[in-house]
Amino acid sequence: MKETMYCYAGDLSGFKNIIKNLDLADQAKRVKEWKKLVRAGVDKFELPECIMVSDTVYAGAGKNEEGLENLIGFARFLLEKGIIKSFPLRGAMSDGDICWDKQVPFGKALLKAFNLANEQDWFGTTCDPRIHIHKSLWKFDKIFVYPAPMKNGSLVMYPVISWVVPPIEKLEILTALKGLTTPNEGLKWDLMKKVQNTTTFSLFSKLVQAGFIKQIGKKGRKQNASPKRFPGLTPLEPIEYYINFLLENSEMGRA
Repeated sequence: MKETMYCYAGDLSGFKNIIKNLDLADQAKRVKEWKKLVRAGVDKFELPECIMVSDTVYAGAGKNEEGLENLIGFARFLLEKGIIKSFPLRGAMSDGDICWDKQVPFGKALLKAFNLANEQDWFGTTCDPRIHIHKSLWKFDKIFVYPAPMKNGSLVMYPVISWVVPPIEKLEILTALKGLTTPNEGLKWDLMKKVQNTTTFSLFSKLVQAGFIKQIGKKGRKQNASPKRFPGLTPLEPIEYYINFLLENSEMGRA
């Protein structure tokens, strides 16, 4: 039956390595842990639809404010709880008509979410730029505009889901444990780029939520950044500005 819904597609990054690096018994343990995590999120946010296909999870919620807020909560839950268990995720959200067949869900909205999730070059959740977002949900601790890093293509501003990222030294470890890499395997740039992009997002999120990042308002005055408009072209611009500000003031204090 066709339904108009918000939908989510999440891809478990590194699943192929888990299968390649672990024996069958340990693979089974990891898969069981992955299924338990997803089920806990579905129950917590009372999602009406969820199907898992190997390392990909599809979920749906009603096309209303409550449904979107629940799906945002679900995406954030998987990111924050998943990374602690060494389940790094790339997710995406969209909206539109979907057929939730019990075995094979399908629809253009799901396809958009799936493709967007796999195009990303970080650990996080991005929304289709055309998704309808209710006014009350535009908050830096829920959803805000950000240039989500992609593997290639043009730089585009997307609504992204806010989440608490572990410190980089911890993130480096968590994304390498439990079969994601092997003990003799050196750090590879494919993984490190995702770690660095995720940490850059985290630094921006912390600074903007603390009120340290400003932007020029309609009257030409500096004001706190808006979650609906990104203050610059890349996140390093406001981060660099703030660091330079601290350094300049530190030098003035020593003079």
